[in-house]
Amino acid sequence: YLDMQLFQQIINELNASGFNPEIVENGYIADEYIAERNGYLLLTVPYDTGWHVTVNSMPVDVMRGMNTFIAVPVQAGTNQIICQYKVPGLQLGVIMTVIGLFSLVIAEKKRR
Repeated sequence: YLDMQLFQQIINELNASGFNPEIVENGYIADEYIAERNGYLLLTVPYDTGWHVTVNSMPVDVMRGMNTFIAVPVQAGTNQIICQYKVPGLQLGVIMTVIGLFSLVIAEKKRR
């Protein structure tokens, strides 16, 4: 059976120590998190290689947590966490598009 009193106690503890970011907008998440010990903070944000995370202004490697979410390494104490999403391949795609358009314009001018 499920001990509802114990379950509610654990849920309350998790909610009290959770990460509820103040800023969440268009691929940008930022706030402070106070950790009791060194470890990982599991964010319920889908894992993707486009996430770039800094903790206390230092870039960190994002790990896959529970095979689905982002796990961010944190140190004991206060951690300033900033997550930014950048679409993988976007910069290369823009460069290739500009080169393609430039080549098309030059080919058209040579044809005339």
